[in-house]
Formats: sequence, structure tokens, C-alpha cells
Amino acid sequence: MPTSELSETGQRFMIQLFEQTRDDQSVQVSMYYIGSLLGLERDAASRVAEELIGLQMIEIKTLAGGIGISATGSEGRAAETTSSAATGWGAELPQPDRENGTSTTQSRYTITNAPPPF
Repeated sequence: MPTSELSETGQRFMIQLFEQTRDDQSVQVSMYYIGSLLGLERDAASRVAEELIGLQMIEIKTLAGGIGISATGSEGRAAETTSSAATGWGAELPQPDRENGTSTTQSRYTITNAPPPF
């Protein structure tokens, strides 16, 4: 998916979702939690999530607001990080350090810190 199809907030939402799920499609996190990390109110977080669901970048996991990164969203991140320009949302994400098994940038949030989705 070309980055140009995502709004700036959508790109930031995807970055945060990727960071929280570590690109694991089986992990779910609250769309409201992701929104709160970006300073968004619940309604705004819902609108951004709906935009990304419509673009098939994320999937609904629960009716209470649980979402996860989709295969398309994961592929979009991979395509952006391997492009020569590397200017898309994936270019800003933490990259693994293969020598010691850690990330070169650490998130200050973890999925376990997520508040309940309701």
C-alpha cells in the first residue's frame, strides 16, 4: 500500500500499532490505547482505525475495540522499509539488532500496559 494513501495520523497510528504488536498479527491491542498514545480522543481514534480498516491495514479483533495489524499492514511496512527512499511509515520503526537480539530503539510502552478497551 502506498504511504500516500494514509493520512499523517493514520501513519502515526500504524507506527504505534506496529511498535505495540511488534508486527505480530496474532497480538491485539485497544484502538483507544493506541489513540491515547497519540493524544487522540476515543472518537478520533475510532475514525483513524476505521480509515485503516477500510484500507485493510488493520483488523478488528474484538467488538470492544481490540485491533491488530493485518497481513496487508505488515506487508506495507515491509515494502516501505525496503524501498530505496524509505520515507514511509515503516522507515521510522525500530529495527532489530541481529547481533544481540534487541531493538535499536526501545518503546516506552508495552502491550501489558494497555488499559481495558472499554
